[in-house]
Amino acid sequence: MLRLHFLNVGHGDSIVIEYVRSDASVFGVVDSNTSRNTDPPVLHKLAELGARTLSFVCITHPHADHYKGIYDLFKCYKGSIESFYTFPLGDVVNNNDRLKKLAKQYLQLYEGQDDPEITYRSKEFLQIIYFAKQNFLDQGNWFEVSGSFERLAPPGFDGLEIYAVQPPNRAKGSYFQKIENGTLELSENLQDNTLSIALLIKYSCLLYTSDAADE
Repeated sequence: MLRLHFLNVGHGDSIVIEYVRSDASVFGVVDSNTSRNTDPPVLHKLAELGARTLSFVCITHPHADHYKGIYDLFKCYKGSIESFYTFPLGDVVNNNDRLKKLAKQYLQLYEGQDDPEITYRSKEFLQIIYFAKQNFLDQGNWFEVSGSFERLAPPGFDGLEIYAVQPPNRAKGSYFQKIENGTLELSENLQDNTLSIALLIKYSCLLYTSDAADE
């Protein structure tokens, strides 16, 4: 049985995917949003469901209303998350230099801003990157999702077919170029929605598009 828990997080989204098998339930998390100094709703929902481990965590695109609270989730489930999926970040497996350039731009924003909300957003993204590098990248469990109908295989979800049908390959080129040039627009522009992961889950048949439809 497949259960989808769509959480009320205001703007943005947060979803817990629960796959009930004969032996136990398996859980995945897609996106998170929360307010400063507030526990993310996804943690409360996972506790309610009795989730002790997570098959995967996925961030669909680089807008804060889709990643705020992910670092708290990482800390709570440290050592108990098997896979991390993200929108294209520049081939983090083979190109650490580009990942460093991305982190540097967020660090400059964090250190150079007086706006507490922007400071919070940039700090959160930096914490996610550093945690993911230490706990997923070095273990080979950080996967960038792009292309058409890429088959995903999160542990425990083998009874389902899960495909990434977005983002298109063309969407990542300009984003990578901005990382290289140091010209990322870290204020959340709609153009970044073209990077959004859209998941097709074949159970009965479910298509989840995140903000990809806003292109």
